[in-house]
Amino acid sequence: MVLHATFIKAVKEALKKKGWSMRRAAREAGLDSSFLSKVLSGKRNPPSDERAIVSLAQKLDLDPDSLVIYAGRIPVKYQRALEKSGAIRLLSGARAMPEMEAPREKAKKVKKVVKEEMPDELL
Repeated sequence: MVLHATFIKAVKEALKKKGWSMRRAAREAGLDSSFLSKVLSGKRNPPSDERAIVSLAQKLDLDPDSLVIYAGRIPVKYQRALEKSGAIRLLSGARAMPEMEAPREKAKKVKKVVKEEMPDELL
């Protein structure tokens, strides 16, 4: 199973839409084409450097924050707000909810806490 399937799918779709080769995208974003090839084939994880992901997203006309998230990372600009707002605690708590609880009830609880605790700029 490919861990970063959404990242791979987004990049491949953007390449097709732009009519670019993987090599061109790598060159434009300042990435090694061999590395990007391995990422897109699921053999390597996306870049660990957020700047590299953002560069790739910009060159491919993708939303940088979304691509960073698809790579399994939290964009730096949101990290402090998430820490301050207690959102990490909220998400951990939601994950720890009993599995027997109805999904709708879980969703209601999460929505309530998000509305109460999340900064407006993140909603």
